Amino acid sequence: MTNDRTRRGIVGWLIRHPFLGASILAVLLLAAVAALLDRSASNGIQRRIAEIRSRGEPASAADLLAECSPLPDEENLTTALIEAAKPLATLEIPQDKAAVLPYFGSMYERPTLKTLTADQLDAANWFLDRYADILRDVHGACRLPTGWHGVRWTEPITHTPFGELVHLRHAWKLISLEVLAAAAANDQSRAGECLKKLFRCGHAFDKNRAVPDIALIHRRGIAEAAVTQTVDVINHCGLPPACLVALQTELEHCRHPATLVGSIMVARVTYMDLWIHGRKTPVSLFDFQRMTPARRFKGEQAGLDAYTALIAALQRPEDEVFSAFKSWQSSTVIPSDCPSLGISVALSSDLITREFRLLARSRALQTAIACERFRLSQGRWPSELSELVPDYMNAIPNDLFDGQPLRYQMIPEGIKVWSIGPDGRDDGGDIDQQRPAAGTEAIEPKDVGWLIMHPELRAAYLSDDGEQ
Repeated sequence: MTNDRTRRGIVGWLIRHPFLGASILAVLLLAAVAALLDRSASNGIQRRIAEIRSRGEPASAADLLAECSPLPDEENLTTALIEAAKPLATLEIPQDKAAVLPYFGSMYERPTLKTLTADQLDAANWFLDRYADILRDVHGACRLPTGWHGVRWTEPITHTPFGELVHLRHAWKLISLEVLAAAAANDQSRAGECLKKLFRCGHAFDKNRAVPDIALIHRRGIAEAAVTQTVDVINHCGLPPACLVALQTELEHCRHPATLVGSIMVARVTYMDLWIHGRKTPVSLFDFQRMTPARRFKGEQAGLDAYTALIAALQRPEDEVFSAFKSWQSSTVIPSDCPSLGISVALSSDLITREFRLLARSRALQTAIACERFRLSQGRWPSELSELVPDYMNAIPNDLFDGQPLRYQMIPEGIKVWSIGPDGRDDGGDIDQQRPAAGTEAIEPKDVGWLIMHPELRAAYLSDDGEQ
């Protein structure tokens, strides 16, 4: 009978080395369990991606690349604006003009009509006269109704170039400069036409289903300039009734959160793309998160689930979307070992909150313009917003932040229309235009809205010694 200790082969080796053999078997067992967990986690990721694609949403850079332009170039507002404004990128502005020229000079601050100096106005008129052909081409581009920006997506997505958007920024800045010059000359008609063109620039991404963050920021910059300058012009020289109607219609485009969904879809793809390319890099023995299969896909799963839930919240009915967003913020749990997800979610949350403030400002301005139209027609301000329906508005917009009608008040200076803002508290119309003057301590306004002055007070409001 053969002695177990003299057996050959694997069995004999294991008998002779029981401790080492048990250790090897334990390692093999752990490897098998790890492989199963790895496959399970990977399947979970693939299942989530399949669900995203089944809804027609992009789940990878390849999906973003597959988006084709719905517009020919000759009908594309975005392409036309970029081409028209390209010469502005290479202009050489004399130093004396650049020192005071708003938007294109070396001065960073963009003046309002209240703060515009004579030197700044002279430089603005010089610039508009000097580059009148570029301005004419930009005006021609604004005759197109809508646009689509063809992003040249790359892998990884973070390397995607967005250099062409600088030309779009130059286009709307040129129009903003013209608004300043026209309003300073009390040219109501020209100022109104320029404002309509400025709002038109905001349609540059209308046909994009997936909107990168940088495009959303550009769109918000255009809209912020348009709404701020509209109030500035009304409080300076007023606008013709027909122009007010046109601007009120344009503001309908700015008061809805649809573009946000496309931006968060791109944020989700970007987050996934970072993980995919991260898996392709060599794994360090000390990188336990990537070495451990159960944790390897944890960040991806958490990111997919967080962004998918956010997209669902932003697709709720408009009067529910902000409360759904706040619920998402409070219920989303970021794993402690996924700091990159925490950073991504914080950036997206900040972007969304800023966008909600803009939407609220747009709704308040749309209502304030209706009040101005009412005053021009009736010779008085409306005593309450319900007087605007149906002749000046189809319905009074609700406040995005609480679902209630926008607030309205007649005050000694004129009227105020406001939203309560992201903090959810009504502070009685504590808005930008009633903040302390420049040079005093800056305090963030608590509410979001606009002040429209009585016509007889507008000259004093914009004079050097006038008080708000």
